[in-house]
This record gives sequence, C-alpha cells and structure tokens, in this order.
Amino acid sequence: MTFRKVDPKVIVRKQDHGRAVGLGEDFGITTKALEAHYMAGGKVPLVIRAIIAANKAKMINLDYKLATTIDLAGRDVLEAVQRASIPR
Repeated sequence: MTFRKVDPKVIVRKQDHGRAVGLGEDFGITTKALEAHYMAGGKVPLVIRAIIAANKAKMINLDYKLATTIDLAGRDVLEAVQRASIPR
C-alpha cells in the first residue's frame, strides 16, 4: 500500500469497521477495491459510513460499486443516504 501512496490506516480501519457491522466481500468491500477508490480520489470513510447507514435503514439498496460511483461523481454519498432514509 505504501508504494502506491495509500494510507494503510484508512483502508484497514474502514475495512474492519465494515466487517464489524456485517459488511464484507459480498458487498464488494475488499482491500483492493478500497485501495482503488482511495487512489481515484474518493473518500473511503464516507463511502463505508454511507453503506452502513443504508443497510441500517433497510429501505435503500446501496452496494459498494454504486456508493463509489456516487462519491466519485462529486456528491456526498452519506448525505444522499441520510436524505433518502428520512420519511416525509
């Protein structure tokens, strides 16, 4: 990771955080995927928190690929999940 200028603390902590709440490779959250998103300029902590929030809400079907796409498009994916999960 250090050869590619990736902060290993961010990747390992967020992958462990995802596994602790039940998110794993079935959601597409792997070390390589997190590294790739980090190197693309994405915000890994926000993406993981958004996926966790979406799964807790149980109304939004958000996988890792969709969350990273939203993040790289310049949108705040966590804010989008929070807005979508608030009942009106």
